[in-house]
Amino acid sequence: MKNRLYHIGSALLLASMTAVPALGSADPAAAPGNMHGMTPMMEGPHHHEKMAHGSHSGGHDWEALLSAEQKAEIDWITLRSSQRQQLLKAQMDVKEAELNQLILGEDVMQDQWYAKIDELLQLKREYLINHYQRMIETRQVLTPQQRVVFDLDVFSRR
Repeated sequence: MKNRLYHIGSALLLASMTAVPALGSADPAAAPGNMHGMTPMMEGPHHHEKMAHGSHSGGHDWEALLSAEQKAEIDWITLRSSQRQQLLKAQMDVKEAELNQLILGEDVMQDQWYAKIDELLQLKREYLINHYQRMIETRQVLTPQQRVVFDLDVFSRR
Protein backbone atom coordinates (compact mmCIF):
# COMPACT_ATOMS: atom_id res chain seq x y z
CA MET A 1 0.00 0.00 0.00
CA LYS A 2 2.86 2.40 0.75
CA ASN A 3 4.27 1.66 -2.69
CA ARG A 4 0.96 2.68 -4.29
CA LEU A 5 0.88 5.96 -2.38
CA TYR A 6 4.50 6.56 -3.39
CA HIS A 7 3.54 6.19 -7.06
CA ILE A 8 0.54 8.47 -6.66
CA GLY A 9 2.67 11.03 -4.84
CA SER A 10 5.26 10.83 -7.59
CA ALA A 11 2.57 11.41 -10.20
CA LEU A 12 1.31 14.42 -8.25
CA LEU A 13 4.81 15.84 -8.00
CA LEU A 14 5.38 15.35 -11.72
CA ALA A 15 2.05 17.00 -12.54
CA SER A 16 2.87 19.98 -10.35
CA MET A 17 6.36 20.33 -11.83
CA THR A 18 4.98 20.43 -15.35
CA ALA A 19 2.19 22.85 -14.49
CA VAL A 20 3.99 25.41 -12.38
CA PRO A 21 6.75 26.70 -14.74
CA ALA A 22 4.31 27.79 -17.44
CA LEU A 23 2.04 29.48 -14.92
CA GLY A 24 4.76 31.99 -14.11
CA SER A 25 5.32 32.93 -17.72
CA ALA A 26 3.44 35.96 -19.01
CA ASP A 27 4.07 35.00 -22.62
CA PRO A 28 2.25 31.88 -23.82
CA ALA A 29 4.53 31.69 -26.85
CA ALA A 30 7.55 31.39 -24.55
CA ALA A 31 6.69 27.81 -23.59
CA PRO A 32 8.80 25.21 -25.41
CA GLY A 33 7.16 23.73 -28.48
CA ASN A 34 4.71 26.57 -28.75
CA MET A 35 3.72 27.94 -32.10
CA HIS A 36 1.83 31.23 -31.82
CA GLY A 37 0.72 30.50 -28.25
CA MET A 38 -0.50 26.94 -28.76
CA THR A 39 0.93 23.73 -27.41
CA PRO A 40 0.99 20.70 -29.72
CA MET A 41 -1.88 19.21 -27.72
CA MET A 42 -4.00 22.26 -28.56
CA GLU A 43 -3.22 22.48 -32.25
CA GLY A 44 -5.95 21.87 -34.75
CA PRO A 45 -9.20 23.48 -35.76
CA HIS A 46 -11.05 22.52 -32.57
CA HIS A 47 -8.39 22.81 -29.88
CA HIS A 48 -10.72 24.87 -27.67
CA GLU A 49 -13.31 22.13 -28.00
CA LYS A 50 -10.82 19.58 -26.69
CA MET A 51 -9.26 21.72 -24.00
CA ALA A 52 -11.94 24.10 -22.79
CA HIS A 53 -15.00 21.96 -23.09
CA GLY A 54 -13.98 18.34 -23.41
CA SER A 55 -14.87 16.31 -26.45
CA HIS A 56 -18.41 17.12 -27.48
CA SER A 57 -20.06 16.09 -30.67
CA GLY A 58 -20.41 18.93 -33.12
CA GLY A 59 -18.23 21.98 -33.52
CA HIS A 60 -18.11 25.26 -31.73
CA ASP A 61 -19.34 27.81 -34.23
CA TRP A 62 -18.15 30.71 -32.06
CA GLU A 63 -14.53 29.64 -32.62
CA ALA A 64 -14.83 30.25 -36.35
CA LEU A 65 -15.71 33.89 -35.57
CA LEU A 66 -12.55 34.61 -33.53
CA SER A 67 -9.89 37.09 -34.59
CA ALA A 68 -6.22 36.13 -34.31
CA GLU A 69 -5.91 38.24 -31.15
CA GLN A 70 -8.93 36.56 -29.58
CA LYS A 71 -7.58 33.11 -30.46
CA ALA A 72 -4.25 33.94 -28.81
CA GLU A 73 -5.98 35.24 -25.68
CA ILE A 74 -8.26 32.20 -25.43
CA ASP A 75 -5.30 29.87 -26.03
CA TRP A 76 -3.56 31.48 -23.06
CA ILE A 77 -6.66 31.20 -20.86
CA THR A 78 -7.04 27.56 -21.87
CA LEU A 79 -3.39 26.73 -21.23
CA ARG A 80 -3.40 28.26 -17.73
CA SER A 81 -6.67 26.62 -16.81
CA SER A 82 -5.77 23.21 -18.22
CA GLN A 83 -2.56 23.10 -16.22
CA ARG A 84 -4.47 23.93 -13.05
CA GLN A 85 -7.11 21.30 -13.88
CA GLN A 86 -4.42 18.63 -14.35
CA LEU A 87 -2.87 19.46 -10.99
CA LEU A 88 -6.24 19.42 -9.21
CA LYS A 89 -7.17 16.12 -10.87
CA ALA A 90 -3.91 14.55 -9.69
CA GLN A 91 -4.55 15.85 -6.17
CA MET A 92 -8.08 14.43 -6.24
CA ASP A 93 -6.69 11.04 -7.30
CA VAL A 94 -4.30 11.11 -4.34
CA LYS A 95 -7.10 12.00 -1.90
CA GLU A 96 -9.30 9.22 -3.29
CA ALA A 97 -6.46 6.72 -2.88
CA GLU A 98 -5.90 7.93 0.69
CA LEU A 99 -9.61 7.62 1.40
CA ASN A 100 -9.68 4.10 0.00
CA GLN A 101 -6.67 3.13 2.10
CA LEU A 102 -8.30 4.66 5.16
CA ILE A 103 -11.55 2.77 4.58
CA LEU A 104 -9.65 -0.51 4.31
CA GLY A 105 -7.98 0.03 7.68
CA GLU A 106 -9.05 -2.03 10.68
CA ASP A 107 -9.80 0.76 13.13
CA VAL A 108 -11.19 3.46 10.85
CA MET A 109 -13.01 6.18 12.72
CA GLN A 110 -15.87 8.10 11.16
CA ASP A 111 -14.29 11.51 11.76
CA GLN A 112 -11.16 10.40 9.88
CA TRP A 113 -12.93 9.49 6.67
CA TYR A 114 -15.27 12.45 6.99
CA ALA A 115 -12.20 14.71 7.10
CA LYS A 116 -10.72 12.99 4.04
CA ILE A 117 -14.02 13.42 2.18
CA ASP A 118 -14.01 17.11 3.10
CA GLU A 119 -10.50 17.44 1.62
CA LEU A 120 -11.63 15.69 -1.56
CA LEU A 121 -14.73 17.87 -1.86
CA GLN A 122 -12.63 21.01 -1.45
CA LEU A 123 -10.44 19.91 -4.37
CA LYS A 124 -13.51 19.12 -6.48
CA ARG A 125 -14.88 22.57 -5.63
CA GLU A 126 -11.64 24.21 -6.81
CA TYR A 127 -11.78 22.07 -9.97
CA LEU A 128 -15.29 23.30 -10.79
CA ILE A 129 -14.43 26.90 -9.96
CA ASN A 130 -11.45 26.72 -12.31
CA HIS A 131 -13.59 25.18 -15.06
CA TYR A 132 -16.27 27.86 -14.90
CA GLN A 133 -13.72 30.66 -14.43
CA ARG A 134 -12.20 29.59 -17.76
CA MET A 135 -15.62 29.83 -19.41
CA ILE A 136 -16.21 33.29 -17.90
CA GLU A 137 -12.78 34.55 -18.98
CA THR A 138 -13.28 33.14 -22.48
CA ARG A 139 -16.68 34.81 -22.77
CA GLN A 140 -15.20 38.17 -21.72
CA VAL A 141 -12.85 38.05 -24.72
CA LEU A 142 -15.76 37.72 -27.15
CA THR A 143 -17.74 40.43 -28.89
CA PRO A 144 -21.47 40.67 -28.16
CA GLN A 145 -22.27 38.83 -31.42
CA GLN A 146 -19.78 36.05 -30.62
CA ARG A 147 -21.20 35.76 -27.10
CA VAL A 148 -24.61 34.87 -28.50
CA VAL A 149 -23.15 31.87 -30.34
CA PHE A 150 -20.96 30.98 -27.33
CA ASP A 151 -23.98 31.17 -25.00
CA LEU A 152 -25.99 28.89 -27.24
CA ASP A 153 -23.11 26.42 -27.17
CA VAL A 154 -23.02 26.52 -23.36
CA PHE A 155 -26.78 26.05 -23.11
CA SER A 156 -26.69 23.10 -25.50
CA ARG A 157 -24.46 21.06 -23.19
CA ARG A 158 -25.86 18.43 -20.90
